[in-house]
Amino acid sequence: GDNLLVMQALLAQGYEGQIDLIYIDPPFNTGENFNFPNSVSIGETKLETELPIAERLAYSDTWARGVDSFLDMLYPRIQLMRRLLSDKGILFVHCDVNASHYIKIMLDELFGRENFVNEIVWKRTNNPKGSQYESKKFGVSTDSIFIYSKSFKYTFNVNVIRTPLTEDEIGEKYPNKDEKGRYYPGPVIRSKSMGERPNLVYEYKKYKPGPWGWRLKKEELIKLDGNGDLGWSSTGSPFRKLRPENDLGKPMFNLWDDINRLYSGNEFL
Repeated sequence: GDNLLVMQALLAQGYEGQIDLIYIDPPFNTGENFNFPNSVSIGETKLETELPIAERLAYSDTWARGVDSFLDMLYPRIQLMRRLLSDKGILFVHCDVNASHYIKIMLDELFGRENFVNEIVWKRTNNPKGSQYESKKFGVSTDSIFIYSKSFKYTFNVNVIRTPLTEDEIGEKYPNKDEKGRYYPGPVIRSKSMGERPNLVYEYKKYKPGPWGWRLKKEELIKLDGNGDLGWSSTGSPFRKLRPENDLGKPMFNLWDDINRLYSGNEFL
């Protein structure tokens, strides 16, 4: 059904300011109509059916006045979404190059430019449809997802969202090896710029740092050494062995290139 009617019903039932997250995937202003499939494959058997007229059209993405009427459709729906969002709510809007720049301006107006959080660029395919036949432009392999907040009170746990390292990345980041496995040397002595810490100045295995001290208390350093994670350079300086098994992975950024298109039988979704 029409989400305009659904949102009006939600507002009437007292959901204004109660929703923390909304994701929408509206029509993209492609100028096409989209139909339900009338066949399904089971093994090597393909079954077809004649759909009733009312079920043939999934949705229409054609607009009499082009982008103007497309935005006229979207504007009141975004208004209702903003009303439904709580003060800590955020909105994700999935779109593509057909209208993304117009949608961005509209979202700036409705939410305020200061509440723009991110544009996620999703690489959705390695072989854009028709790209091999186009000689005067690049094939489009990406979509955009705009993120807007209702206010600055929103929660965004981006620091705990990580992408695991590949074997090649582990080998590059952790080039050294010992009996426990791969590692790379990290600091175990505080730098001079961190200031003096007399309570962390102590001698361990005949090594005593300057007035800025160790990075760990002595009992923690002993435990680190006992676990085989304390190393010594050829000049006698200590370092900490950082291991890939303790690496949370790469931080997530706004370019998403690891989510492929979905398939339904032999068709793309």
